[in-house]
Amino acid sequence: DVMGSILIITGLTLQLLYLSLGCSTSKLSWTSPSVLLLLVGSVIILLLFILHERKTSARAIIPMELVNSSYSVVVLSISILVGFASYAYLFTLPLFFQIVLGDSTAKAGLRLTIPSLFTPVGSLITGFSMSKYNCLRLLLYIGISLMFLGNFLFLFIEKTSPNWLIGLFLIPANLGQGITFPTTLFTFIFMFSKSDQATATSTLYLFRSIGSIWGVAISAGVIQLSFAGLLRSNLKGLLDENKIKKLIVQLSANSSYIGSLHGEVKNTVIKSFDEATKRAHLMSTLLSLLALILCILKDNLAKPKTRR
Repeated sequence: DVMGSILIITGLTLQLLYLSLGCSTSKLSWTSPSVLLLLVGSVIILLLFILHERKTSARAIIPMELVNSSYSVVVLSISILVGFASYAYLFTLPLFFQIVLGDSTAKAGLRLTIPSLFTPVGSLITGFSMSKYNCLRLLLYIGISLMFLGNFLFLFIEKTSPNWLIGLFLIPANLGQGITFPTTLFTFIFMFSKSDQATATSTLYLFRSIGSIWGVAISAGVIQLSFAGLLRSNLKGLLDENKIKKLIVQLSANSSYIGSLHGEVKNTVIKSFDEATKRAHLMSTLLSLLALILCILKDNLAKPKTRR
């Protein structure tokens, strides 16, 4: 389906441009008319994509029969939310370590090494538990709950937190991701016959990838806009308005510029970035909670009969 591919790529590209330009250091924002045109164009093109997929005689990218039930829509929505939360988490952690905790790039990477090993451990637990106990539904609840817990615990990491506690707080989200990703996949593809499972797999991966893109772009926007707003507020009395604007532009272009700051200004910048990243993680925490609520909703919906 060449036309479908062109439509969905164009629609998602315009959407990504909207998210990126809206949080840039220029005078543009997400509500600027010129930027909103990108969002409107994205919505129109994606609607055309859906209409095309319904009518195409070629092999559809997303066959409509895979997404025509409430159960399917809820499972795909869960995959978007967990994709968002997991990639927003991974995107903001290194920034937090380097700017707030003062880590070098190497040390920030090392902090993630041991917790990241729990992601394949989660997948291993999922495979063993599914084959031994056939507990897919329970595993989905456990995985999303761990992702929620991991994002929630991050909100309590401070500059004075001991290294062992930081490492411990990072484990649940990674373990939860390792459990959640395969369980959302199997929950979706088991609704369909074996002949449709390859297409169902690519469909779920597409929706999860969309969530991942949103997670990185929107969390970056939340941090950028929150950081700029907090700096304007917190630096009043320390710097004049022009110096604050110049500092925001310099920090937005290169976060390592913080290292050249001194005294109360530097402490204020770090404190503002800390709060900005916590806001982004609070968003991920709430979306993980929403995914958990959708799991409960899913279990109260009629599951489509598997087609043979």
